[in-house]
Amino acid sequence: DEDEHVLPTIAIDYNGEEPPEKALILMDGFCPYHGGYMAARAREIPGVAIVYVLSDYLYGFLLSTGQETEESLAPMRRPRTQEEAETWKRAVGRDTRLVAVYCESDSGSQDAETLRDLLFVDCQDEPAVLEARRNKDLMQDRVKEAGLATARGRLCNSADEALSFAKELKKNNAFGRIVVKPFRGVASESVTLCDT
Repeated sequence: DEDEHVLPTIAIDYNGEEPPEKALILMDGFCPYHGGYMAARAREIPGVAIVYVLSDYLYGFLLSTGQETEESLAPMRRPRTQEEAETWKRAVGRDTRLVAVYCESDSGSQDAETLRDLLFVDCQDEPAVLEARRNKDLMQDRVKEAGLATARGRLCNSADEALSFAKELKKNNAFGRIVVKPFRGVASESVTLCDT
């Protein structure tokens, strides 16, 4: 192709000789038992590539540490415009089916959704699912709708509302220990176990 010389360098894991048939896009994939496990399993399937990208948040964070440079992170920079997406897709492989974008970080979920739309990947979620993925209270509702057991909970906007809910649970003999957590976040950040 005459435009091959302008294709970006991308972070792709693929051992095949021919262009990959399918690709899984892994955003912010640093955890060995989430994205790392998924990538390892995908590598076992002939013709499948894993493409690594960073969310804007994680890209900025890694640059701010001073241990990485824009040049070193460029292969993991996600496309932001339709034109960039088209060029990026050609770099993956002109006929490669982009199967899914899997995001490992809460901070990157919005970027992953944008990337899915830009690349027209096969796996698209309904808007209600996307919002529930970002909001723990809505996720509990989705889990309950699926018929699975959930913890009793309430979205509270103040400490007084939380105390009122705790008193209500105690009055109904349902009070044990209460977990207070933000409705959005990861890695147990700002999560507190309350015994009283």
